[in-house]
Amino acid sequence: MIRLSFILTLLLDCLLSVAQTNNIHLSFNIKSKDLKEVNIKKMGLVSGLSKNPDLTIPLKIGKGYFNGHLITNGLYQIADGIEGHIVYLEENDSAAIHLSTRNDMKANLAAHIYMKYFHTLTATGKYAWHYMFFDYLTAKTERMIFGIKGDRVVNNDSTSMLFKKDCDYALQIGNRLVDSLYKKDLVSLNFKKVIKEELNAIYVSNLCTYLSSIRKKKINPLYFEKLNSLVFNDSVFAVQCHTYIQAGSLYTYYIHNEFNPYNFYSNLLNELNSIEANYSGIIRDKLLSLQIADYIGKNYALFDTCYQLYLKYCKNETYKYNVVKKINAYSSNLSKAPRINFAQLISETEVLDRKLKPVSLIQLFSDSVITLFDCWASWCVPCKRQMPYIDSIREKYKGRIKIIYLSFDTEKQKWLNQISKYKNTQNQYLLKSNFKSSFSEYFNIQLIPRYILFSNKGFKVLNSNMPLPSIVDDFIEELEKYLE
Repeated sequence: MIRLSFILTLLLDCLLSVAQTNNIHLSFNIKSKDLKEVNIKKMGLVSGLSKNPDLTIPLKIGKGYFNGHLITNGLYQIADGIEGHIVYLEENDSAAIHLSTRNDMKANLAAHIYMKYFHTLTATGKYAWHYMFFDYLTAKTERMIFGIKGDRVVNNDSTSMLFKKDCDYALQIGNRLVDSLYKKDLVSLNFKKVIKEELNAIYVSNLCTYLSSIRKKKINPLYFEKLNSLVFNDSVFAVQCHTYIQAGSLYTYYIHNEFNPYNFYSNLLNELNSIEANYSGIIRDKLLSLQIADYIGKNYALFDTCYQLYLKYCKNETYKYNVVKKINAYSSNLSKAPRINFAQLISETEVLDRKLKPVSLIQLFSDSVITLFDCWASWCVPCKRQMPYIDSIREKYKGRIKIIYLSFDTEKQKWLNQISKYKNTQNQYLLKSNFKSSFSEYFNIQLIPRYILFSNKGFKVLNSNMPLPSIVDDFIEELEKYLE
């Protein structure tokens, strides 16, 4: 029988003064026999910052039913599992969560397939706007607050500033809305405080997305006008608040440092020092731990030096213990794993062609020209957004470069359906085991799109992390180094 732990993430925004006791009544009606345990993760602080804030309360389910109270103070955030929809609860509010078993539930769990509609949540309380705020804001701003309308390719001053204007507008609408609701006593003070931080964090997340592909020095300085004025150093909001801590991480990568889009993991020493300089308390320890953990296994030359620096900087023993545990586990696995030889990799790795027949990777390389691998997937929107640029490159350098489209799809039919939509269906292959393959391990592929340039016959890797094709000047400059 499948054992499943269902995690409800609850966000608490509380005062650090005298803690008051409030009750939130959570009622679970569970029919699934597969659900054995509910983990309620309290995301916030009860009093002070000296205690470990990451507290998980396991609730054993008896006869498929649990009914209980949580005693705490502040504001809770509960995701109801339907396309990221979120509601907020305070004292004396209640929530009923219903989990239902679908016929294909066991098969989906075994295959690690995400179930979009896993449960439903019904909330009742004093402030209806706590449940509908983001729904209204999403409609009002045409989803710009979440970057949906604005997630165009930003590759010049004009498009970047236009995108910033959209984000500024959405943030302004959100702030005006919450201020207006608070004045009319339609939301609580707790809600107003939390939403203000959530809106700023979402704004940062949207604007920093494009700094992952474009050098900061190439963007109009006005793009950073508001970004440079925001601060994310409040440990009350930082404790397990996803968007707030995410904003701190993005600042570390893109605002406080110069991120290299051609070498993601090349700046750990500066990143750790900037966290130490710009943050304090729990948020500092949290960011330090996230940053050092992100570099495990990335072949960063100064990792050992940075690790010792991390042990000095981080004061939270629980965070430190978890990082040490991850590093020791990686070191143990590394000592047991055989090293991957490049020649062996390209001769032994198999891919599938459009007829689903296996082909050796070495057969894909050209004998006369260099070869570019476009690592993509049908589900990857940024990958598909780069395709027109790749098509232009293919036409511009026809006869001088060969492009191989290497899909990381897990479902063959979705891959075949997607490539049938493109005018160019040549050189389309599916990588077996995708991100878990030896190919991915060798090139440390964890994110796509990714572009890898090989010499003719595939004897040599020329560039394992090419610029995005949408950054046309940088991509062509790098490509032409090897076309002479």
